[in-house]
Amino acid sequence: MKASRLILLLSSLLAGGVAMASVETSPTTAPTTPAAVQTTPGTPTNLGRVQAFIVRGHIQLIDSNGHATALKRGAFFTEGNTIKTGADSQVLLVFSNGATLKVLENCEVKVTLFRQQPFDSGEEGAFLRLSRDPSRSNVILDVSNGKIFGAVKELDKDAGSTFVVNGPAEINGVS
Repeated sequence: MKASRLILLLSSLLAGGVAMASVETSPTTAPTTPAAVQTTPGTPTNLGRVQAFIVRGHIQLIDSNGHATALKRGAFFTEGNTIKTGADSQVLLVFSNGATLKVLENCEVKVTLFRQQPFDSGEEGAFLRLSRDPSRSNVILDVSNGKIFGAVKELDKDAGSTFVVNGPAEINGVS
């Protein structure tokens, strides 16, 4: 597999529906985060939330200080955390903007940035049922190794919502 840098700006792929992508990476140096996305005027200051919806096998949640704990089903976390899956392990992550990310075995994904304007979510855990981004959100994921599958709900592009995946990757499919 050819290792190359990937910046997948899914918001540019959306025309009113769901974008799905499969990304496979090979080990290499950690990707850098585009500063332009972080410093865009109007980027929400509130942290978005990510929930571990389905957890199978050995999954570590590594905080920004490098402290690792076992990720449990239903656990919530925010930006700055890294998910690391072991052999025969996978996790389905649900973002508070409605996006989902399936992280397969032997993979490492950092939620580098996830900011979202506050919104009334109705009930706790309703993120999976969202049909579109409920408020402006900006997401940057850094995939350093492994394979992920993702689905991003309709982003509010007019408000400046973005969903970016960085990593040395091959895109297996975007629809």
